Amino acid sequence: DWLFILAGSHSSEFAAGPLPANVHCISIFPEPALWPLLAGADVGLNPMISGGGSNLKIFDYLSVGVPVLSTPIGARGLTDPSTIMEISEPTVSALSDGLDRLASRSNQALINQRVDRGRQLVENAFDWRVLGERWAESLAELPHRESVIRVILQSWVVDGGNLCAAAQKSSHVERLGRGLIRAQGKRGQPTQGQPAVHRGAR
Repeated sequence: DWLFILAGSHSSEFAAGPLPANVHCISIFPEPALWPLLAGADVGLNPMISGGGSNLKIFDYLSVGVPVLSTPIGARGLTDPSTIMEISEPTVSALSDGLDRLASRSNQALINQRVDRGRQLVENAFDWRVLGERWAESLAELPHRESVIRVILQSWVVDGGNLCAAAQKSSHVERLGRGLIRAQGKRGQPTQGQPAVHRGAR
């Protein structure tokens, strides 16, 4: 049997209940509490049926080494997502079958391969520091680039790196900003620091 944990503000949509006994909702909580929850999961679900842009939760799942089950639209923006996660159509029966495939011991080698590929993808292409450096490189091609970068950094830097209230203490914004600073300081030199993605227990 599966235990489903709905974590985040979306769980308030189910506050009126009732819910099945194997479904639990956790409302808004501090971001640091999210990582142990994800690392302890057997599967990260992303059953999207609409929306635009990439789902950041996908990268959170991949960064902690959790097998991912997503609908095709939930994996939008990724090239060949079936190499890093299980893809199922957005129906109850299809998603149920997807969970069964992820639970099958006979599929464990494929699942582990996907997890490793997904984690590598996040570290190499979607780490916030990497994105910050790429952003800085793009900004460097703009006219008056020093003024543009200064305005961006002033939106979050206080006293040498602390986040201002406008940034709402978001670790994502902080990592992005640090990537901007590092790229600006090193002028395109490769980064030597550790990846910013969370290193889970898996």
